[in-house]
Amino acid sequence: MRQDLFCEWWKYVSDKTNILNTIQDAFRARVTDLAVKIRELEVAISSLVVDLGQAQKNPSFKRVVEDPFYIRKEPTLCIAGLESGWPKDFLDVLPIRVESQINSAWERAESDIFGNIASPFPSAVKKTGLKLLGEYNALGVNAVATKPRKGFQFWGNENPFEPLFMEWEALYYHIDRSKWTVEVRPSPVGLPTKHLRYGVTSEILSQNPQNQQDRRWISGRTLILPQPIFSLKTAVEAVLDSNEPDAPFKDPKEREKLMNGIDILQFMSCPLTGLQEHLQTRVMGTHVKPTLNKPGRTNIPLIPAAKPEIGFTEDVLKLIDSMRCVY
Repeated sequence: MRQDLFCEWWKYVSDKTNILNTIQDAFRARVTDLAVKIRELEVAISSLVVDLGQAQKNPSFKRVVEDPFYIRKEPTLCIAGLESGWPKDFLDVLPIRVESQINSAWERAESDIFGNIASPFPSAVKKTGLKLLGEYNALGVNAVATKPRKGFQFWGNENPFEPLFMEWEALYYHIDRSKWTVEVRPSPVGLPTKHLRYGVTSEILSQNPQNQQDRRWISGRTLILPQPIFSLKTAVEAVLDSNEPDAPFKDPKEREKLMNGIDILQFMSCPLTGLQEHLQTRVMGTHVKPTLNKPGRTNIPLIPAAKPEIGFTEDVLKLIDSMRCVY
């Protein structure tokens, strides 16, 4: 209901034609009704909190965990043959050197490195930086390129940028509720097990043009993380670590070869984050909100956001509570 209250405010302020008196009456009725219901729920919640607090003091009661409420997760997209952009060894131990381990003979004067340009090094790291640049000059570019050390990557003339997010776009067709059901169905890919699945009735949807009328473009951006490889390795390790006598790869060398082979697989897997928010019209936006939340302070309404002509006084704006709503 807080979300619905915000939607009424947003619909009103985003359309200048809503200043008409005939429109304001309809807005005022909806805003008043929502405000009354939200206040009633807040009173009910407050009384329940008091009752729960008293119940916890009773030794005959104990707190238990109910079954969680599940919502449908975002669909996951797997792309084979595409690297994720993460280095294969980014979790490995990275050897480093301290200044005392750098050969002092490679240290150069600032003029030898920068010429007439002032040194960009702060005084705290100037000596170490000059040693490293001197070492680089002594070894030469080719030496560093042909003998890379752990933790060093020579890019040459190539761009070192590797994308760490994926943008996606899809065309969503809305299918009427009367044309699909939720029931136990066999797997669409031929697996022998049956699960509770969404599915259409006997109608072939593509043959009816009416099924393509209600559609919209949806898009999102998903961070590309290295979890797919980790998840795969964890699943394989769980199988290999089982105590079953017929478990595969008992030989440690074969097992090591298998695990190393997983690291070089090229595939990317990520959820289509934002799909549900699009369909529920709750995509996080950058537009202004009618309330402001500051640390340690209660919900503060923005004075210019108040619209008393439709019932949005400052007290009603507080009911939106932007910290608990996704717009």
